Amino acid sequence: MRCHNSETRQAQRQPTDLGNRGGKCFAIVGTGHDVLLATSLAQDAWTAAIGCGFQPSGLCQLNCRLLPKLAVREPVINEELRSKLVAMAEHDLQVRAELVESSDLCGGYNIQMAAIHKRNADSLDNIIDEFGWPGRSLVGSDGAEAAWLILQHAIGSPNLQRKCLEILEEAVESGEVPAFQVAFLEDRIRVFEERPQRYGTQFDWDRSGNLSPHPIEDPERVDEYRESVGLGPLAEKIRDIRQRAAEEGHEQPDDFDGYRERRRAWARSVGWL
Repeated sequence: MRCHNSETRQAQRQPTDLGNRGGKCFAIVGTGHDVLLATSLAQDAWTAAIGCGFQPSGLCQLNCRLLPKLAVREPVINEELRSKLVAMAEHDLQVRAELVESSDLCGGYNIQMAAIHKRNADSLDNIIDEFGWPGRSLVGSDGAEAAWLILQHAIGSPNLQRKCLEILEEAVESGEVPAFQVAFLEDRIRVFEERPQRYGTQFDWDRSGNLSPHPIEDPERVDEYRESVGLGPLAEKIRDIRQRAAEEGHEQPDDFDGYRERRRAWARSVGWL
């Protein structure tokens, strides 16, 4: 018997929203914490100027005259961190492919796979504590995608996934990650907590022997929710998931009730329930 895990999609590129905010004129000279600092300094300068008797219009004209002469710096990628994240994700996927090929990715959560996921999750947690979420401006697009994959696979670390949901939501607002990454993570958390998912991204075997989405909160609006984060219609995803499972030779559990109970027992053991 072979088991099937929900597949994730490649990250979609989105532009970072940089520039004038709220009608204020200021120069962005970096990314991440640098952007916040530049914004703060500009606002402080504005407040100080008013307090000293300057006219706001004059200060704005001064700032705006300087802006064309100040080039917006490209993000400085942390190459060491980027390489570390990409290597972690590639190792994860390589081991998974080997386990699928040998038919060992079944009978529950494979011990070798679980150990890799836990080690990667701990490393990612330390990275977040030091740098914040490793988004595009810090580790490039491939590094950011790798970080998200590591987080998605950190199913044995529920506290990390819960903590990162809000962090990722903020990263979407700043253009560091695409919105669908939040959708996948939110659905995964909901499913492990035995709550209906919103976007229909998480699949498992049903009693009829088909790979189907876990229960969905609002089936009539699910495609609307999916479209809002850049995902295609659910019916297309169901077709693709089942076709891929057939091509890879995945088979439904022999004992459906036992399979579900073992899943719940594992979820309780790691703190999901």
